[in-house]
Amino acid sequence: MRTPHAYDTIKLQSKDPQEIDVVVPLSRIENMWALEGDKKMPLPTRQRHLLVDDDGNFPIEKLGDWEETVLDTELEREDTVAWYRNPSTASKHAIQVPWFDGQRWRSMQPDFIFFTKLADRTVGASIVDPHGHHLQDALGKLKGLADFAEEYSDEFVRIDAISKNDKGDLGGDTKGAVLLLDLLDKDVRKVVRASASAAEAYRDAGVKYE
Repeated sequence: MRTPHAYDTIKLQSKDPQEIDVVVPLSRIENMWALEGDKKMPLPTRQRHLLVDDDGNFPIEKLGDWEETVLDTELEREDTVAWYRNPSTASKHAIQVPWFDGQRWRSMQPDFIFFTKLADRTVGASIVDPHGHHLQDALGKLKGLADFAEEYSDEFVRIDAISKNDKGDLGGDTKGAVLLLDLLDKDVRKVVRASASAAEAYRDAGVKYE
């Protein structure tokens, strides 16, 4: 007899996004301290994560510099009420997006889910995924996220792909800036699908993230 997890795994092998239940865990083991010699040093943290310690903190030591910038930018928005660090491995605890690597279908897990207060006093969810445009899998994941956004546009407030223009290869006028692709915009999705690289997609359709 197959388990529910086995059925979820089969669904993820489909070429089209399939709905599976995402279950936020009741707890998660995270390091809150680091050893420096014989000293126990607290790791950097942020609040309002769905899973926190007794002081309301969640560790962020695994984030890169500009990923941390993205997190802080989102937390500074007045309508942000909570966030979730989406697990990096495929599981029932993660939002998973199928993408094709040229040979087979894989699963990607966008980095962040942010929850915001809407005008009607309900709460909506947004996917915000910082991922370097220079990485080998960047274009495949962008296209997978674009397909997901088209299928589930009514389920999310925003679905944003983000990269940093460190070297100026995404346009000299935005060198050093963080750029965003709004994948709920059908015109942006068209650009992503027509692009030969993730860098090309950001050059043609990216806007400054702020």
